[in-house]
Amino acid sequence: MVLNRRGTKLQSINDFGQVVPEELLQTLKQRANIQEFSKRKMIYQVGDRAGEIYIVKEGVVKRGIFSEKGRILLRDIYFEGHIFGEAALYGRTVRNSFAQARGKVKLYVLGLEKVRELIKEDERMAFLFGNLVSAKLDSSEERLSVLVFKGAEHRIVNFLYNLAIQRGKQEGHDIEVPYFFTHEEIAQFTDTSRQIVTKILNRLRRDKLISFDRKVLTIHKMTELERYLH
Repeated sequence: MVLNRRGTKLQSINDFGQVVPEELLQTLKQRANIQEFSKRKMIYQVGDRAGEIYIVKEGVVKRGIFSEKGRILLRDIYFEGHIFGEAALYGRTVRNSFAQARGKVKLYVLGLEKVRELIKEDERMAFLFGNLVSAKLDSSEERLSVLVFKGAEHRIVNFLYNLAIQRGKQEGHDIEVPYFFTHEEIAQFTDTSRQIVTKILNRLRRDKLISFDRKVLTIHKMTELERYLH
């Protein structure tokens, strides 16, 4: 979502900051079925048939892969209003990653044929999904660059910064994110280790740039946090 200075939601956006017209989003939701997934339940796994597209109604979804050594590497995190699984529209018949419910999750689920019907009815749908794929490719390239060329501290601070920008609410001089991730999850997303994540988060907390518990992340000095990224 996009937030104003008071933390009020202004528009629905997808997971890479690209504005999704509310009219199109509502059309997709109206044609979809709703499915519920319990905590840690797999929505799809590597090798599953790619036959659906999803929109998050409630909760948080993690998408990732397994390395050759069996380690989990998180690729994306999806929140309310985010669209995922759209690669099925463009020739991918088998999933090459997994998607998992982080907690209790409700999803709008659309079969491929239904989405193709919507595209025929409204050509803006084709542009929506085309732009979404393009945005995700750009984001993947940027993230790969960070993983390859930046150190652990930069990657972890970059995760916190983007989380605050995308999901935070302005509360006085602070920015609050109304949920936080485990150190293991941050390590999986930044390709570091839980121990390194703990060390860096504790240092940022000692320097009074952030505070956190299991549920809430608070950024006290966003400008100083941003300096870590330059």
